[in-house]
Amino acid sequence: MGYLYTNYYVGGNCPPGYITYSQPGCSVFALSADRVNVFKELRLNQDWILLMAGDPNSQGSPLLMIVWFGLIFLVMYLLMIRPQRKRQKEHEALLKELKKGDKVVTSGGLFGTIFAIDEEKNRVVLKIGEETKLEFLRSSIAGKVDK
Repeated sequence: MGYLYTNYYVGGNCPPGYITYSQPGCSVFALSADRVNVFKELRLNQDWILLMAGDPNSQGSPLLMIVWFGLIFLVMYLLMIRPQRKRQKEHEALLKELKKGDKVVTSGGLFGTIFAIDEEKNRVVLKIGEETKLEFLRSSIAGKVDK
C-alpha cells in the first residue's frame, strides 16, 4: 500500500477529511493511500493527542507530584551524584598519599616523577626530564602511573 501526502489547510472551508488548525500555514503528513485508512489514521492520531493531554478539568494530586519529584531526585542521586562523590573521595585519598619518587600524570596529560612536595603552598614539583622541573598544584595530579 502506497502513501499519499495530504496537505492540511487552514480555514473553515476545508475539503472533507482535512483538519483545520488555528495557526496559519499548512503541513504535510504521510498517510496510507486508502481513503478509509486515512480517516482511521487521522482519528487515531487525534485520540493519542487527547490521551497525552489528560483531563483538562483535573488538577492532579499534589502528593503524587511530590512523589514523582522524589523518585526523579532519587534516580539522579543514584546514577549521578553518588558515583561522582565516590570518585572525588578516591582522588582526594590519592593526593594525600603522594610521596617523592611517585610517577604521576597531570590533568593536562604531562607525565613526570614527583621531585618535591610543598605542603604549605599545596604544590608539587615534577621532574619531567634530566634537568626539567615544573611546579603544579597538588590538585592537578590526575593519577599515578604504573612503573
